[in-house]
Amino acid sequence: MTAASDGSHHDPSDQPRPDRREDTEPVAVDVSLQPMIDRAIEDLGDRLDAREAEIEVVSATAVVWPDKGLGCPRPGMAYAQVTVDGTLIELRAGGRVYRYHSGGSRPPFLCERSFSATPVSPVER
Repeated sequence: MTAASDGSHHDPSDQPRPDRREDTEPVAVDVSLQPMIDRAIEDLGDRLDAREAEIEVVSATAVVWPDKGLGCPRPGMAYAQVTVDGTLIELRAGGRVYRYHSGGSRPPFLCERSFSATPVSPVER
């Protein structure tokens, strides 16, 4: 907790998180990521039995993952500690945000773990 200027205490976890964006403005997407986005949308649509029009792209970013776990490590697994170029795609459907990760030759997959890792850095294009 941190003290606010009015003397009250403020819990940083109360701050809006990027995965809880409320804006509805179109997201600028690097066209080179579009095939990955399309695969993620198709997968999520199949999982939720939802139409493409019901799925919104919140963000799509080329990233560098810190290891071969691609930001979504499975408990008890060890991963090679090498950086991996990949993508982080966030989609919204039914009021919930879904995170898709990819890297190396692995296509986008739904990361259902709440403890997913943060990329080392976004890739500058």
